[in-house]
Amino acid sequence: MPNLRVLQPLPGAALAFATAIIAYAVRYGFVEPERLGAACERAGPWWCGPRTAFIVFTEWNGFGWASLALAALALVWMARRRDPARLALVALAIGGAGLVLYNATLSTVAVVAAVLLLAQPRLEAP
Repeated sequence: MPNLRVLQPLPGAALAFATAIIAYAVRYGFVEPERLGAACERAGPWWCGPRTAFIVFTEWNGFGWASLALAALALVWMARRRDPARLALVALAIGGAGLVLYNATLSTVAVVAAVLLLAQPRLEAP
C-alpha cells in the first residue's frame, strides 16, 4: 500500500483542476454572456433569479469570505490537534473558484493559507 504522505498532494491538485474547470464554465457560460444579461432585463426565464443572486454573491466577495473563514477554521482545527486537511481542501476549492470568479483579493489569502495548512505534517492515527 502506498504511503499516504506521498499521495497527499494528489487530492488537492485534482480538486484544484476540477474547480478551475467548473469556475471557468460558470464564468464564461453563465455570468459574462451579454445575451443572458439581455434576456434577464425583461420578465426573463426562471434562471435569471439564480444568475442575479450569483452575481450579487460575487460582488460581495462571497467566495473570498467563505474560503477565508474555512481556512481560519482549519487553522483553529490544527491548533486543537485535529487534522485540518478536509477543511483546508474545501477552502482551497472555494478560494480557487473565487480566484476565477472575481474574488481574487480574499481568495488569494485563503488559497495560500490552505496550501500552507496542507503542507503541514499530518497527525499520526491512534
